[in-house]
Amino acid sequence: MRVALRSRVLGTACMRFGGVVCAAVLLLTGVQSCSEKTLEERMAVRVNGVGIPERRVNMIFDAYMAQLPGSFLFQRIPEEAQAELRRQITEELIDQELLYQEAQRRGIAIPDSLVAANMRRTESFYRLERQFEDRLDELGVTRKNVEEDHRKALVVETYLDEQIGDVPVSERDIQAYYEGNQAQFICRDAIHTRHMLFRVPSGASLEDRIEAFEQAKEVLAGLRAGEDFAGIAKAVSQDEQSAARGGDLGFVEEGSLAPEYEKAANRLQTGEISEVVKTSFGYHIIQLLGRRKGGDLKTLDEVRDTVRILVERKRRQQQEDKIVKELRRRSTLRYENA
Repeated sequence: MRVALRSRVLGTACMRFGGVVCAAVLLLTGVQSCSEKTLEERMAVRVNGVGIPERRVNMIFDAYMAQLPGSFLFQRIPEEAQAELRRQITEELIDQELLYQEAQRRGIAIPDSLVAANMRRTESFYRLERQFEDRLDELGVTRKNVEEDHRKALVVETYLDEQIGDVPVSERDIQAYYEGNQAQFICRDAIHTRHMLFRVPSGASLEDRIEAFEQAKEVLAGLRAGEDFAGIAKAVSQDEQSAARGGDLGFVEEGSLAPEYEKAANRLQTGEISEVVKTSFGYHIIQLLGRRKGGDLKTLDEVRDTVRILVERKRRQQQEDKIVKELRRRSTLRYENA
């Protein structure tokens, strides 16, 4: 579950901060900065005397559960499974703190310009600057708190890069992984779509949600009147990566997209454009470009780049685990609820 936890909570856009959480996730999922502590606050654990608040564990737990289908029905998830998840979150936060403390001991510093660039990326999740500021007020944190979280993430990342360096992956490694894990590379049914996103951040006001929906409806009316989808997507879509390609997401296998997005796309005929579709990211307009049946094994040539990343990631994780294991050996951990 530990690997699954990392991928679920982090998401592809976030930088790794010792494992489970990064500054963008702290902000966007409502996990408050540890800078805002009170003397009465209950700690889950103390790492060399530095406390990790229990509420931080709880907030990450809630954010993780919210991503699970039907997660509002907590009674479906056994209590022992919930307890194990909380334990894993706590352990990853310990790893995060240990890495940061060691990086500090080694004098690793990050330029303000890099922190500012990460802040701009975080703010880009919000359509308007005031939405970002409102979110900070809602969480009870300041811009300075968030900047400090970014700085810590970058410090840890720099430390790990210095310790691990490049991770070589040979063609033989790629071939061996492919042959030993072929079940991962069976084609599933896939859809080829393009879309426009009108982003609605978590915690947005009703006014902002209505504004995003009305903007999407206006654009949809233009598409119905014959305007070019790709050209409009480049101009207005707030999914920056796909917008550069006219909103084209390429073929994506079933189960990889937001359920609401996938359901709406599967109702379309090739070339057809959807109504406005709401997901946790905001409002989408979707055009179906094609379908592909699954069942065949992808060739090594098709997945070589993916396999290389998987092998590199696995080896890097093994090296990180060794570093953390040694840091734990030299450290003092005191669990407050033990």
